Amino acid sequence: MHSEKKLHVKKHRTRPIGLYDTIQLKRIQNSLTVNLSVSDGGVLSLHSYSIGFTILEIIMVLAILGVLAGAITPVALHVTRQKKELATSEELQTLKKAIIGNTQSIQFGAEPTFGYIKDIGSLPQNLQDLYIQPTGIPSFSFNSTLGIGSGWRGPYVAKKAYASVTDFIQDPYGRPYAYSTASAINTTLGVEVRGTIKSLGSDGIDDTQDDLTIEIFKPEILADVAGKVRDVSGIGVSTVYVTIYYPRDGTLTSSTTQTDLEGRYQFSNIPIGERAITLQPGLVFIPGTAFAKGTTQTEVGFSVANLSTNAITVSSITTYYDTMPPAYYRRVRINGSILRDALPGIGTGEVASFAPLVVVPSTLQREAFHFLLRSASMEIPDMELNTIGAGGVMTVELEDFTTVRTGGSPVDMAGVPFTVIFSNGSTVSFTPQRQ
Repeated sequence: MHSEKKLHVKKHRTRPIGLYDTIQLKRIQNSLTVNLSVSDGGVLSLHSYSIGFTILEIIMVLAILGVLAGAITPVALHVTRQKKELATSEELQTLKKAIIGNTQSIQFGAEPTFGYIKDIGSLPQNLQDLYIQPTGIPSFSFNSTLGIGSGWRGPYVAKKAYASVTDFIQDPYGRPYAYSTASAINTTLGVEVRGTIKSLGSDGIDDTQDDLTIEIFKPEILADVAGKVRDVSGIGVSTVYVTIYYPRDGTLTSSTTQTDLEGRYQFSNIPIGERAITLQPGLVFIPGTAFAKGTTQTEVGFSVANLSTNAITVSSITTYYDTMPPAYYRRVRINGSILRDALPGIGTGEVASFAPLVVVPSTLQREAFHFLLRSASMEIPDMELNTIGAGGVMTVELEDFTTVRTGGSPVDMAGVPFTVIFSNGSTVSFTPQRQ
């Protein structure tokens, strides 16, 4: 008899297969590999191998992804916000440089730039003025005599960086910059503010923590200019008309002052940029011509020259000096001619009048001195006047100084400082030496 292996199959309760069973079987079929094998005991075994994920595994993966997303999202938002803030700060700097230029660019041999202020002489009324020529502002023109120009020659920002003027005035958040030229004080720095450019930041609300603002300070756009006019001996020349030229609303304009008794002059609130100065002297003392003459040094003589390009008419002089006892002179001699000789004599601070004299003008055309004004305060190098090319020369002699208006004892005037003012306003100072 041969041995016979029996196939043992477990019996299960059966029921009809429905739609739900069909779907479940499909799922099982997709996720299982079924192998049949017969054991030594003759039992049919069914082996299954899973090739997918369990529901628990999927839930765990989704949970991990959620945690990662929650951690990364704030970081990504922070990075994006920082990029926009940086882009806004850089754009604010660009706009400010378009207005005031970069006066520090002189390093590495580069010339400083001055932007809108240099050409126009004032802040723009709005930011569009940096991109499009504003109404009422003339185009740039150059004055060859002064060596400087004025007028709009923008754009003062690179057009290729902006698609349109609308794009130009908007911040990286897509909102227009807030621009103001109202004056204020920066209390932290104690400096006057003449302009502000502001981005309202990510929230678009004014005066909140994310606002970004750049200020334009008065010392960045306006300056004080000072200097001295002297003769060839180094002595300051007074009452010289000094004129400075600069733009105002795009048109070249000027301001004029006179040098003081020490030859100094000063201008305030001049817009930064390339500027020019001209001198218009009048009657100027000729160094080395002041002497006290005569047996008792009672005659004071000096000479002046007309350095103006205009003829000058003189009809009086006012002389200031200080002696003890007081001294009075009775005679005025000019170019050898006696124009006054009478008593009572004339004292310090009093006017000596005579018939008008015309002093012919100079033929010398003085060139303008142009310079780069790039700081809040600038001292111009001394400007020297010499008598080369002078017009008429006038030699003045004040004679017969005595202690009394109607005569008296002679007074030695050697070494006494004098200041003489001519009727045209020209003023000279000197100390006569003993001859």
